[in-house]
Amino acid sequence: QVNGASLPMLIDTGASSVVLTLDAARAAGLPVDLLKYDITIQTAKGRSHAAAVVLDQIRIGNIVERRVPALIVRRGDLSVSLLGMSFLQRLESFELRGQQMVLRGRR
Repeated sequence: QVNGASLPMLIDTGASSVVLTLDAARAAGLPVDLLKYDITIQTAKGRSHAAAVVLDQIRIGNIVERRVPALIVRRGDLSVSLLGMSFLQRLESFELRGQQMVLRGRR
């Protein structure tokens, strides 16, 4: 969940930041009409621009992180939001076990 909204996200250890699609940002209650797309980013589709925000909360199960830096991309730049390293680096650990990813929050 992002700011209380349940959103589909792809865990991406290669993404330096959490990145939300415009629709996901809107669902999370962010002021998408006031965003300033002034950060240059590189996506699989090429170079684009994103807006920097700070998310009040990201929750996965009983793991809760507050004030997580994130980026919002313009419509069409991504098909799904990314759970990147601005969230993952806050965890105690994350690891792959076969086909399962295990996330451990800080105690």
